[in-house]
Amino acid sequence: MIDLGISGLLASFTAEYSLAFELIGGVVIRIETECVVAGTGVQEATLDVGSGGLEEKWRVFFSRREVERVCVDRDFGSLMMEFDSGWILKVLPSGDFEAWMVAWPDSAVLVALPGGGTSYWSA
Repeated sequence: MIDLGISGLLASFTAEYSLAFELIGGVVIRIETECVVAGTGVQEATLDVGSGGLEEKWRVFFSRREVERVCVDRDFGSLMMEFDSGWILKVLPSGDFEAWMVAWPDSAVLVALPGGGTSYWSA
């Protein structure tokens, strides 16, 4: 896993057919497929973001968090976000579409490719 050097408080969080995390400073992480959330003392939960709805408890949980670390496996195409609570969100690649993307304020983008792997475009 490669640490992308991304951390900070969430400026906004939305959950409308995808999860969008915008950090103070302008980095945006968008997840467009099923993901898994796991934490100490709580059973792992699968979030189906494509269904258009997200339980209120998850909206509240994500809206009040700090991202401590974001890592990717560039060869496999997975993404992992660690939160201040000790919880981890994991996204695996999709066989059919781009499961996630990270965009920086300078217009650079890292995206999971359909079927695995990643691609990076710089500004």
